[in-house]
Amino acid sequence: MHFHLPKPLHGWREFAGEVGIIVIGVLIALAAGAVVQDIEWRNRVHGSLDALGSDIKDDYFSAAEIVVTQPCVDAQLAQIEQVLSRPGPWRPLPVYVRGPLRFVVRAPVRTWTSNVWQAMNNEGVSSHVDRPRRLGIEAFFTTTAYLSAQQSEAAKLTWSLTALGQQAAPDAGQRFQLIRDIEQMRGNFQLLKVVANQALGRVDSLGIGKEDPAKLESFLATSGTVAFCRERRLPLGNLEPIAPTDIK
Repeated sequence: MHFHLPKPLHGWREFAGEVGIIVIGVLIALAAGAVVQDIEWRNRVHGSLDALGSDIKDDYFSAAEIVVTQPCVDAQLAQIEQVLSRPGPWRPLPVYVRGPLRFVVRAPVRTWTSNVWQAMNNEGVSSHVDRPRRLGIEAFFTTTAYLSAQQSEAAKLTWSLTALGQQAAPDAGQRFQLIRDIEQMRGNFQLLKVVANQALGRVDSLGIGKEDPAKLESFLATSGTVAFCRERRLPLGNLEPIAPTDIK
């Protein structure tokens, strides 16, 4: 039995040409689809980075507040140490009240957020950000997560030191524990200052979320801790951003 392949109506050459045209058309359609998809991702990245800039800007302000107020916190702790080591009858420290909060040491406590970046990761948008910037953003939010945790620890020490506003005089053991708390809080804020300067350097390198000096000064003017320090003529520090060196 013999099989005969049907011949194209206009010959094999014309048939090959028609198939070639179809293949080229399919390739053009696929390429066009890829271009459209790439444009869509670019637009999503652009819009997400705009929203991300707002989150980073808030954290930039919080990091700047830590750097500026660290010398003031240190000075307050030094004054309390002098009171604890002073001989004679016990004199409770003044307790300052702000809303529902009471304190004998004024230090900044802020909330830190990475919601937009987490959403970008969950939706796959972050994978379309260029690698150096993506790694820089990840490093920034790793740094702010550490700052948030350390500020929470410092807040606990602040509350424990509020006991110094009580009339009851602390005994020797209690004074030793309070001095330990003071030294822990001092070291905590010295480290916070270094890490906060690293966060500022990250923002400078990213070019996202950095605010101009005038707006930064306006924000610091609204800080309760900065106002407290200025009213009592306690020292304030200057920003010293530390440039990152680990992103290649």
